Amino acid sequence: MVNFKSVMVVPLLLAINIGCTQRNHIHILKSGVENWNKWRKVNASIEPNLAGADLRGDTLWGAHLERADLRGADLRRANFEGAYLRGARLWEVDLRGANLERADLRGDTLWGAHLETADLRAADLRGTDLWGADFEGADLQKADLRGTNLGEAHLGKADFEGADLEGAIFVKTDISKVKSFYKAKLDPDMLSEIKVTWPEKLATVWNDTKQDWVIDTALLEKIKQPDWHGWPEGKDQGK
Repeated sequence: MVNFKSVMVVPLLLAINIGCTQRNHIHILKSGVENWNKWRKVNASIEPNLAGADLRGDTLWGAHLERADLRGADLRRANFEGAYLRGARLWEVDLRGANLERADLRGDTLWGAHLETADLRAADLRGTDLWGADFEGADLQKADLRGTNLGEAHLGKADFEGADLEGAIFVKTDISKVKSFYKAKLDPDMLSEIKVTWPEKLATVWNDTKQDWVIDTALLEKIKQPDWHGWPEGKDQGK
């Protein structure tokens, strides 16, 4: 006869162990990036469990978070500048207002992630799956988005100045509300569509003096010309 208590004790112990492991991983991360990175170096084979963690406003500059489980984590306003997040599980995370400048997010899955007003300047997002993610007001200047899936993503007021979007997927994505594609690298078909339908997005630049977005009218007229097919390589791309 099978002892019911014996059958139940294994999953119970597993659940306790998983819970303890998650708390330990969060505790180590919160003790400081230097401690965390030393721990990761010694425990390179471990995939950190940080799912649902509250890391709001934490300073995680340069943290090694490769392959970490961050599903459902609250990362609002956290500083991930230069952090290594390659292979991390990030779907439905809240990264509103987070600093991800120069962060390595290659190949990550960020389905439905909240990236409103996030700083993603020069971030490496190659091959990342950003299906349904919200980039409202996000700064993606010079971000590498080659081969990225932006299907059904929300791009209202997003700044793609100088971003590399070659091979990016825009299935069912409304790009009409993007703030700027100035100097962005785009596939020929996408560039042609923007040139014909929203040419002003290719000539919208930030004016430091006015502290506001302005349309470079001289550039806009040049873009509208039949012989304009994109930014010249190796030259001043703005003029």
